[in-house]
Amino acid sequence: MSLSVDMIALHSAENLSNGVSDERIRTAEMELGIRFPDEYREYLLRFNYGEIFGDPLYGCHDDEGLSWCDVVSQNRNTDHLSNGFLAFISTDIDGTLYFSLSGLGIYNDMLDQPVANSFAALVEGMLAA
Repeated sequence: MSLSVDMIALHSAENLSNGVSDERIRTAEMELGIRFPDEYREYLLRFNYGEIFGDPLYGCHDDEGLSWCDVVSQNRNTDHLSNGFLAFISTDIDGTLYFSLSGLGIYNDMLDQPVANSFAALVEGMLAA
């Protein structure tokens, strides 16, 4: 289990759901034409819904009413995905945050330099603030 997923579990204990199947994750990946980062896959398998200070991490949601926090809906046919970035959370303070699909860290809306080296470092930094 990764540090980031453990930290989300502790922080968001009252706002967690059950994870989704590996098959559902692969379907979302196929829809987007990418493979999710391993730590994000672990989050989806374990919870699929969690929050950081009330801001939901995107998950794999089939309900159209949840498209605002569905990873496929928030990334399909977007410039950021075409440029190798996967949006995974939108916060009131930091805006949208993105995984670099080439493994070069986490980026904000500027997409010019990483704001964290990893998902774990980002989550730890956000929760320490």
